[in-house]
Amino acid sequence: MLRFFILYFCCFLICGCSEVGLEGLYQVGGRVLLDGQPVEEANVFFTPVKKTQKSRAAVGLTDSNGNFRLTTLKTNDGVYPGTYRIHLSKSELSPEAAILSEEERKKKYTNKNGIYSPPYIQVIPKKYVNPNTSSFNYTVKVKKNRVVVLEMKSENF
Repeated sequence: MLRFFILYFCCFLICGCSEVGLEGLYQVGGRVLLDGQPVEEANVFFTPVKKTQKSRAAVGLTDSNGNFRLTTLKTNDGVYPGTYRIHLSKSELSPEAAILSEEERKKKYTNKNGIYSPPYIQVIPKKYVNPNTSSFNYTVKVKKNRVVVLEMKSENF
């Protein structure tokens, strides 16, 4: 799962590395909460609903207070106007891997080819990981945009 999100992030960076198009980006930020508590180090993905010549995905990373700012081409540059589906991701070491020391983890989870791959779990409730089921949408307008508050509920509620 973690590899998917790293690949997703790299793909949209590669597709959007040019300086061209920085005009027309609007600052959008927000806050991510799970059961009323801020979520630190969550990836927030804005995926355009309609594909246009200027539409591009944007991503943000939450801080310790759950706050984020979106990046499309350069750090915190904003996002193009349009409607976006929003989904989130945050992975942590699995409980069985987390209790091991770093040295023990490296020994246990490094394969014969020298690739270190400890098990991770997704800590964001499943509903919010998929843009088609998260129910989070936001329309970026050609003016000042509000702070987006993404309030999630645990799946066991």
